[in-house]
Amino acid sequence: MISRLFVASAAALLLAGCGGSPKVAGEPSAPTAPQPVARTAGTLPSSAMAPGTLTVSQQGITPVRTVWYLRIEDLAARTMFEQSYLQPIALSKTLAEGRYRAIVWHRACEKTCPADGEQGLGPLEQVCGAKVTVAAATTVRAVAVVGADGSCAIKVTT
Repeated sequence: MISRLFVASAAALLLAGCGGSPKVAGEPSAPTAPQPVARTAGTLPSSAMAPGTLTVSQQGITPVRTVWYLRIEDLAARTMFEQSYLQPIALSKTLAEGRYRAIVWHRACEKTCPADGEQGLGPLEQVCGAKVTVAAATTVRAVAVVGADGSCAIKVTT
């Protein structure tokens, strides 16, 4: 009985080692074919793609005592840029070729709008956004059009 168990164990060990040559410590492993990596535009390293320019501005009469915010993010929702504005939004940003979202929102201030931080700011009021495609050596313009009631819409032109 023990001899059968020993033979079965030895056979299992021998079979487990079949199909390949033994590895020698320190010997490099055999090269493998490169595996394709799926990437989406807007997520490649900036060195891999030629840059383009995105400009964002604001039109219309903004409600008094509001702080405006602008966020540029890739389609995986990674923030590329975010800033608050006490004055109308004005941005010119060089970005890698790809697809992005431009998102604008505002928050009302109780008295004086803070230059930084959130003290004295009300809740988020209006959000608008649009997808933009940045191509190499081109400029894309996104304009946040603000209504008198604080509503907004983003118009994109190339």
